[in-house]
Amino acid sequence: MSAPLIASARHGPRIAPRHAGRPWTWVLDIDGESWLLRPIDPADAEALREGFRQLSPEEIRQRFLHPLTELTHEHALQLASIDPRREFALVLAHPGPPGASRIGAVARVAIDPRSGEGEFAVIVGRPLSGRGIGTFLVRRLIEWCRRKRLPAIFGLSLDDNAPMLAIASRLGFSRSSLIGEPGIVLLRLQLQPAGVHPSRREG
Repeated sequence: MSAPLIASARHGPRIAPRHAGRPWTWVLDIDGESWLLRPIDPADAEALREGFRQLSPEEIRQRFLHPLTELTHEHALQLASIDPRREFALVLAHPGPPGASRIGAVARVAIDPRSGEGEFAVIVGRPLSGRGIGTFLVRRLIEWCRRKRLPAIFGLSLDDNAPMLAIASRLGFSRSSLIGEPGIVLLRLQLQPAGVHPSRREG
């Protein structure tokens, strides 16, 4: 399993979401400011790089699980260019066209080819942390996995990432240690009864 990005948003003031008339798109009123939650676009690559530059070394450790000094253009473009058959990603951005708006949070999930489960990753920027956004985003990823009839959704977290562990606990994820990976916790939520495999994928 690859090491995903992990969120650090804590439960906080109520987010007031409003549907924006397009699939998987919401307008979120956060502390009186409007943000657009929408599917990621390849044009968002440079905004992802700019968001990475705003992270502190500790935030990078918490979210990437290993040291990383730069998000290259190639890596950012790869993150922003998804295969809709097996991947899903949302960005929380200022209103405006992709490529011209600042991104404050990213949520993504990809179907693991071995298990058929969804591996999720969420990152919430410091200015938006503490407002319940991480929980809201993980719920959207769970919805996508349920639509795809995936058996489960899982993610990895550092064992000292209290905000992410709190989100997982709030949403009913189980928690277990990884053999040979000290300090890493596997978070997993069963979506289908054990032994039941999806027979049909829905977009």
